Amino acid sequence: TANTGLPPGPPTSIFMGQYYSSSDLLLSYREPLSDGGADVTRYKIEWDTSTSLAPSSANYGMDEVSVQFEEQDLILSCQNSCYGTFTLSWGEKVTPPLSVDSTASILEVEIAKLTGLYEKGLSSVRVTRKAYGYGHKWSITFNGIRGNLGELQVDGHFLYGGYPAISVEEVVSGSADIVPGSYTNEVQTVYTHKERGYTTPITGTFVLRFEDKDTSPIDVSASSEEMKMALESLQTIHTVNVEKREYGSGWNAWVITFTHLVEENIQGAGDIGILKVSSASISEPAVSKVTVFENVKGTRPMVYKIKHCSPGLTYFSRVVAFNALGYGVASSVAMANPRGQADPPPSVSASAAQDSGTSLHVDWTKVVNDGGNEVKGYKVEWFSSQNIPEIQKITTSATDGISEIQVVRTSADLNGITGFF
Repeated sequence: TANTGLPPGPPTSIFMGQYYSSSDLLLSYREPLSDGGADVTRYKIEWDTSTSLAPSSANYGMDEVSVQFEEQDLILSCQNSCYGTFTLSWGEKVTPPLSVDSTASILEVEIAKLTGLYEKGLSSVRVTRKAYGYGHKWSITFNGIRGNLGELQVDGHFLYGGYPAISVEEVVSGSADIVPGSYTNEVQTVYTHKERGYTTPITGTFVLRFEDKDTSPIDVSASSEEMKMALESLQTIHTVNVEKREYGSGWNAWVITFTHLVEENIQGAGDIGILKVSSASISEPAVSKVTVFENVKGTRPMVYKIKHCSPGLTYFSRVVAFNALGYGVASSVAMANPRGQADPPPSVSASAAQDSGTSLHVDWTKVVNDGGNEVKGYKVEWFSSQNIPEIQKITTSATDGISEIQVVRTSADLNGITGFF
C-alpha cells in the first residue's frame, strides 16, 4: 500500500444517455486528470432518481468496476511421494528445472523472469503454496501485467515416483478495462526453438496463417520490421507492432501486438484467433519447431450500462476513482432519461363518413405505454390493398476448413504390451 501521495482526482467527461432504451442508459467517463501518484484500479459508480444520490433512496444503485489480476494454479498431484523436477514456460522463455518442493518465493522469482516482471530483485508476481495430498498447489497472482493472460505451460517430463501429474489451471481471468472505451490489445509470440537437449542452429523459413490468409515465407532470422511487413501484407491485418528477441543461432521470438484488423470500424482487434504456422521449411524438422503462444487476450472497447431503469424517470449518476490511498473526489453529476418506443394505440377503428363517398372516419385510443416520453403526435397511413412483405436474402460463404489430425502412439521396450489408458 502506498504511504505517500494523494487519493485520485474526480473522473472527467462524465456523460449519461448517449445511447439509451426504455430500461438502459449508457454511461461514459474518463480518467482523473491526477491519479494522486498511484494507479487508479477501481471506479465506484452511483445512480439514483434523486440528486442526493443517497443509499437510503428507493432507486439508488451502486456498482464497482475494478482491475482484476490474473490468477492461475500450478497443481502437482501424486499418489504417494514423488520426486524430480519440472519446468515452466510462458512464450519462448523457460525456467531452469524446478524441484517438486520449490518454495513460493522461488516460483515468484522464476515466473516473474518469464513474464518480464522481475527487476532489481523485485517481483510483481505473488505465489502461495499449500499441501495438495502428496504434492503441492501453488497459487499465482500476476500483479504486474493487466489483462487476460495466457496460461503458464508446464513440462513434468522429469517427475518420477508416485504417479505424478502436474498441470496449470486458470482460476480468475484477468481484466484491465475499467474506463468506457478502453480496450486491451491482443498479444501473441511467434518463436523458434528445438526439443529439449538440442542446441544446434536453426535455419530456414516458415509461413504464418491468419484467418485463412498466408504470409510470404519468413526467415527464422527476420527482423521485427520484416515480420511486421509480412503480417501487414495480409488482407486481414491492418496494423501490428512487433518486438524481436534474439537468442542466437536462429533461436528468435517475435512479440506481436495486434492494433487494428482490416474491415473494423473501431480501434483494437479484440479477442482474435491465434496465428497458425501454415508450413515450415527449417533445418532438422524432427526437432526444430515454430510455435505461437497467446500472451494476452485482446478485448473490445469497454461499455458500461446502467440497467433496469424505469422509463420516464430522470436518473442522476456520478463516478468516484480509487487508488492505493483510497477513494477520491466524486465527479460532477450527469443526468438522463431512459425512454423507448411507444406502444401502438390499443384500439383503432375506421368507418365510412356519412354523406361522403370519398372519406373515412378513423378513431383510436390513447397510447397506454409511451416508452417514458410524452407522445406528441400520431402518424396516420392508409392504403387500398393489402401490404406485401419485403423479402431479402442474405448469402454467406466461406472456404473449406482444415481437418485436424492427431496421432496417438504406444511403445514398449519389450514385446507383449498389455493394459489400457
